[in-house]
Amino acid sequence: MRGIPVSEGVCRDRIIVLGKPHDAIPRHDISEADLPQEIQRLERALTQTRRQILEVQRKVANALGAKDASIFDAHLLVLDDPTLIDEVNRVIHHQKVNVEYAFQQVAEKYASTLSTMNDEYLRERAADMRDVTTRVLDNLLGRADEAGVRKLKEPCIIIAYDLSPSTTALLDKKLVRGFATDIGSKTSHTAIMARSLEIPAVVGLHDASRQLQTGPNSRANGSPSKKNCATSATSQPSPSTAFASRFRRTSSRRLTPSMCAPAARRAWGYSARNIFSSTARRCRTKRSNTGLTAR
Repeated sequence: MRGIPVSEGVCRDRIIVLGKPHDAIPRHDISEADLPQEIQRLERALTQTRRQILEVQRKVANALGAKDASIFDAHLLVLDDPTLIDEVNRVIHHQKVNVEYAFQQVAEKYASTLSTMNDEYLRERAADMRDVTTRVLDNLLGRADEAGVRKLKEPCIIIAYDLSPSTTALLDKKLVRGFATDIGSKTSHTAIMARSLEIPAVVGLHDASRQLQTGPNSRANGSPSKKNCATSATSQPSPSTAFASRFRRTSSRRLTPSMCAPAARRAWGYSARNIFSSTARRCRTKRSNTGLTAR
């Protein structure tokens, strides 16, 4: 099982597999009279999410410094972006649907467009977009965020489909000895947080969260002699803790946001609305070329 080593270190412990969330976002028809209430719900959720992100940013600043905490400036920009919020409002009013469904549809459209961009740094910003989206939806639906991570009681290695940057930033190093995810890259904010926290990490393992199981019956050994060979895993019974993983960075130089495509970083970090506006234009052009019209 090969992936991308993004944070140096060696760890051995039992594994906890979180997997990929599959919660469907419900769609409900909303009467004309109830539309203002949906808009109020959106405003409350955005305010609550902003408070949560500011709290994460404060904790990261205290623990790691202002430079790492600045990663979450982009998350705050998403919440304040008029292009995104205005489109969510239009979907609610035109389609007469509930706010969580409207927000998920609009936000995922922008995230999907980001994920197809040629620039690797901008592609990774799709993960930031989805991080914010998940927080907003959690607040709208009353869901616990990353409940599996927050309920850890003993040291372990996390195997997950993905970990959001805000969740990674608050990992307890005493309990999380390392983590590996199915998706991700070296330029992701999750990877940057792992390096800052000095938590061994491998990303891009594709299907580790499906192949491995929680408990001591999985074993993985990393092979640092092969470039980008993060882990090899087999499911074998073992009488003791049976997960070992070695992580090696291909370079000792620490990757920071300022090193990742400066022009692209400025485009995302200081003007998220430019990306959203560009995405909206692309979508309108696509509809026009295919003969579709917006409702």
